[in-house]
Amino acid sequence: MLTDDGRIVIYSTLSGSLPEVCASGVPTRTQGKMSLRLPDGRPAVTQAMIEAGLHELGLRSGDIVIAHGALRSFGWVEGGEDAVIDALLSCTTLSGTVCMPTLTYGTYSRRRLPPVFDVARTPGVVGRIPECFRQRPGVWRSLHPTHSMAACGSRAEELLHDHDHAPTPCGPDSPWGRIAQAGGHVLLIGVGMFYCTLCHGPEEQAEPDVRCTEPLPCSLISDDGERTTRFRLHRPYCGAVSDRAALQPLLVEKGLAKQARVGDSVLLLIDARGLWDLCLRLVRARPARRIDCLREKFRSDCRRWRRSLRLHCREGAL
Repeated sequence: MLTDDGRIVIYSTLSGSLPEVCASGVPTRTQGKMSLRLPDGRPAVTQAMIEAGLHELGLRSGDIVIAHGALRSFGWVEGGEDAVIDALLSCTTLSGTVCMPTLTYGTYSRRRLPPVFDVARTPGVVGRIPECFRQRPGVWRSLHPTHSMAACGSRAEELLHDHDHAPTPCGPDSPWGRIAQAGGHVLLIGVGMFYCTLCHGPEEQAEPDVRCTEPLPCSLISDDGERTTRFRLHRPYCGAVSDRAALQPLLVEKGLAKQARVGDSVLLLIDARGLWDLCLRLVRARPARRIDCLREKFRSDCRRWRRSLRLHCREGAL
């Protein structure tokens, strides 16, 4: 309806009984549901709308889910990162567990070791939502120099413990592998399969010596103080599931993934165990070739050199 001062007030079936108010918004109807777009064309999204999308995917109380997401994919979100996090926690309830990647990865070797990893202070490099999540009270974070995970819920500690003792970053004995074994889900929020870290687990399980480096000394800081532990980290690699975008239609075809839309964001919920088993079969059927991995190493080195050159140029070093 239109208020006396010219504002449009929209009562959305997705956002409860409270009206959405925008000084110059334009109401539109999409798939039978009322939505609101801002003057710049972006959709306005609420926590209730995100919850409705998650329920449509089948996310329920007691579920374990690891979420990768891009906040800007929705459009404009009332409440920002917290709205997305609260929607996930609300859907899974106290009996479930919400996990997010807090990765600090890079290309490392004996000549280039990772920086010191402080489990409480080292920021992740995978976006605003997980960075906001990991800093919340009651959220656990696993101890790993490149592939740590944050979690909150009834099974958080069980899933994250002893990550620093796992043979590889994302293998069966890591939090990533435990989520698959526990029948959890992977949720991609406005990001493609490229960002699905769990796919690395089957690679490590099938061919650890090709996928990972030799054990490298890494410095960790936790509640127990600082120590140095040796970890096998990722090396440049090109294998059967490196083109992860090609997996999505296969997952949908096999009934292992389901899609929904909230605002401009496409949400994809994937059966973690099914994804793991599928990737493992593909990797075992077509092992990585050394020449492909060497090519990927060369491309990785070139990207790192270009980043370094741009940094030096910005700092006026050249």
